[in-house]
Amino acid sequence: MSSQIYPQYEVMRDKGRVDRMLIVSSCGVSTDAQEFIDDWRHASHQTYDELAESVFGLRPYITHLAELRPTEQTEYVEARLEGFSDPAIAVVEDWLQNDGGPSRAILGGYGQGKSSFARRLAAHFARINLQDPTARIPILLRLGEIVHETQLEGLFGKEFTSRFPCVGYQYPTLEYLNKQGRLFIILDGFDEMKHAMTAADFLNNFREFNKLLVGKAKVLLLGRPNALPSDERELVFRGLVRVGDQLVASSDYQAWPEWKIAFFDEQESSRLLTSSLRVNQIKHVESKRFAYQPDFVETRRDEIFALVPADLLRRPVHVQLVADVAADPQFDLRGFNEHRLYEHFISNMVQRDTVLKPARRSIALDARLQFQRELAWWAWRKPDGTQGSFYRRELPAILFRDLPNGNSADDEGKRNEYIVSTLTEEKESGVLFFAHRSFQEFLVAERMRLVKPSPASHAEYSSSLTDDVAAFLVLAPDQGFILDWYTTLQGAAGPIALGYLEFFASFPSIIHQITEHTLSRDPIAMDVWSAIILHHATRKGTQGAFDREYLSEVMLGLVKQGNAPTAAAAALSLLALCNNDGARQEPLRAQIVGAVMERCLRMARGDTAKGKLLVSKSDADFATEWMATLEKTASRRDVRMDMTIACNYETLERMCALQLQGKSNRSGMGVAPVNPITLKDVPQGIGPVHDISSAQVFKNIEGSFVKQHGAYLRAKKDAFDIVQVELRARNSRN
Repeated sequence: MSSQIYPQYEVMRDKGRVDRMLIVSSCGVSTDAQEFIDDWRHASHQTYDELAESVFGLRPYITHLAELRPTEQTEYVEARLEGFSDPAIAVVEDWLQNDGGPSRAILGGYGQGKSSFARRLAAHFARINLQDPTARIPILLRLGEIVHETQLEGLFGKEFTSRFPCVGYQYPTLEYLNKQGRLFIILDGFDEMKHAMTAADFLNNFREFNKLLVGKAKVLLLGRPNALPSDERELVFRGLVRVGDQLVASSDYQAWPEWKIAFFDEQESSRLLTSSLRVNQIKHVESKRFAYQPDFVETRRDEIFALVPADLLRRPVHVQLVADVAADPQFDLRGFNEHRLYEHFISNMVQRDTVLKPARRSIALDARLQFQRELAWWAWRKPDGTQGSFYRRELPAILFRDLPNGNSADDEGKRNEYIVSTLTEEKESGVLFFAHRSFQEFLVAERMRLVKPSPASHAEYSSSLTDDVAAFLVLAPDQGFILDWYTTLQGAAGPIALGYLEFFASFPSIIHQITEHTLSRDPIAMDVWSAIILHHATRKGTQGAFDREYLSEVMLGLVKQGNAPTAAAAALSLLALCNNDGARQEPLRAQIVGAVMERCLRMARGDTAKGKLLVSKSDADFATEWMATLEKTASRRDVRMDMTIACNYETLERMCALQLQGKSNRSGMGVAPVNPITLKDVPQGIGPVHDISSAQVFKNIEGSFVKQHGAYLRAKKDAFDIVQVELRARNSRN
């Protein structure tokens, strides 16, 4: 260098032809050479990668990231990952420094601190890069702020030309740096991105993310695990697509090995709780709202741990919400649960618009809360899959119809007055979204609780009841809503999801209502939903539920005389009981066959002496279909009363499920999309055949029917002949 570069370029500088010299090498220079360059006043050295970075112009952006705080005011408690003892940030550092693959996904439920951790990572690695330019450059993309971009060029372009302008930004340069291992890309909030996109756009974005996984790249993705259905999750996280019953590797999607963010332990909850209480105490003291005892924070913290359920203190968001309300010395923590927490917090948030802002006091708190519930419910049911976000112009007029106008001069002013809320925030392009998904889930639960559904609304309620919404409903202080729901559920046409019926089955008050009123009034007229609820209440062990023996007795009666859907559900219940009860399996099988056969005999039209059972086509159902499949085998001793009946119970299950789906070639209501007892799809193929004694079966048929149709039942034929007939109305005469 001293003999080749220096003589030539120093002369050029002396003659004024150049001002400075930049020496670029592919992979660095020796120590001696670097010392020479450092002593050469007008020269500097960069590797090719460092030159690309300097042309890119990211230093102001990196400086911005370095100043990020994981939390605004409270102490940040280091996140942990399940299965690791080290802090999560140490696990990520280790992954960045080894060959553990280009991608990782960190998953966690709502309020577990994923976004705080993303900011923590970005700031930590930005500070490292500012000290050591050879370290990876962090890039933090908040996917919740992305609305319609589905190309990588657009995703990064908005970040570096709009939000944080970088003069030299070029996407090909970013691609190169990523491939060379110069970047650490953090994609935060993929679940929030999903709420503002169609399913097709969302999947397309994941295809784009996969394009980043090249060379020495390191890309980290964060979001909620339940944002995707199981098949979509297999596709975008594991790179597997379902083909029939098999999962095969997708050519469009790569795997994102998953880490799960851990819930807080008691020590971590205590640290954040102490910090949050102290921050709130300082605020209230400065505003002269409350006067505190010197040991308030420590005493209140201990009280919280004594009175608030431990599960409620495992998420950072819950700890901070609890601290917000507990900072009021008069607030009573007894009987506190998640529902009460959100009820208090959301009410206070909305109340700020009526108490702290005089211009908005003309619209009372109740009206604003009603709007928030209806808005959450409307957005939750949007058919395009963007249930967490919406445009102002999308909101239907019916949401505002019965609400007071306040001081609004026109409809647009009224719309804006209600939309302005601390529960919603605005993304770019005018898209509004709930500040936290858990807020929307609570509001949806409250709307469902306060509005009694019509029979036709239960299908919609059924599809809207997620596990998180149900959890809020179970904790609601007034449980009377479930009885209101049940009164209209009995007349619902369906389809109804099994999870919705299992929700009913968890309430002792519903079981009491069914047993003391529905069954006692007219057991044969029981609706299909009540029958399914009874089955699942026994399975769950709900207080007041039947024991298995009495449940089977009730279900046998429904198979014999209930309407077709109810009888089909009862038969499925009996089959499930039979499969799970080895001791009573054989007797129960005989009872099931006897009940189905008695149901068919009750349909008989005319005499069966000729060896045929005539059934009206309008009455025929799963029972007649299955009875026609039974095969009889006479005893070798040729005793008329001694023959065996070959029964295929899997075929019965399939026919019952089809009856409930409305896919049977007989009449059906289409009340359930799958088997509502086992949640299985309709069984395929023919299973093993079980032989059963006819004498055992006939003992389970009412004696009068055995006597009346004895010749038909005992006829030496291979099957039970059933003939469907058209019933013609007789001509009436005046």
